[in-house]
Amino acid sequence: MATKKPDPEWREELRNSAAAAEAERRKESAKLRADIREILAGYAAAADEERRKAEEARRRFDERADKLLKSTRALEKTVGNFTNGEGKILEIECVETLKASGKIGDIAIDEFRENMLVHDGIRPVAEYDIIGFNGGNVVPAEVKRTLRPEDVRKFAQERLPAFARHFPDEARGKKVRGAIIYKVAQKDAKTGDDPVQLALDSGLILLQANAKNELRHITKAA
Repeated sequence: MATKKPDPEWREELRNSAAAAEAERRKESAKLRADIREILAGYAAAADEERRKAEEARRRFDERADKLLKSTRALEKTVGNFTNGEGKILEIECVETLKASGKIGDIAIDEFRENMLVHDGIRPVAEYDIIGFNGGNVVPAEVKRTLRPEDVRKFAQERLPAFARHFPDEARGKKVRGAIIYKVAQKDAKTGDDPVQLALDSGLILLQANAKNELRHITKAA
């Protein structure tokens, strides 16, 4: 069944909302810096009038600090919604691309499933984004808009080995191969670890999405 793509106007609205929130945050931050300068100048003077002005500036500072905190939280929520929305769009369009190609990397796929959930009896505790099946293989695929080294380690060392335990019927008699689909790779700033190289060294199938969410099979690090 074809999956309806989210309205592009929805993404544009999220971008505009995030930009407006960031502009407001910068404006309030500038006001805060001005208030701080006034507070310091006021407390340096001994005159009662200057102290009164300093207290008034401190009151405004507290009010604006509270406003800035609220606007920052609102911005974080907006950006988070935008990022989650972009990630969901990537997942939806990648599924369509994979189904059209009939393969994941160099493995031909007969059947695709999406969003296989693992429950603890009460609520979902894990999810596999895309899973491909053929006669001898099952290929769980993780979709990440931004791929980091810790994402590769968690998938290769924890989530992939656990697949057969979570879904024994689906994995029985098949070779479990892992795949990661990503848009941007981000190296570790401290260690320099490259997530692309880590994924390849872990034997994972690696697919990179371009601006149109078309997929390219990555076989070596840049």
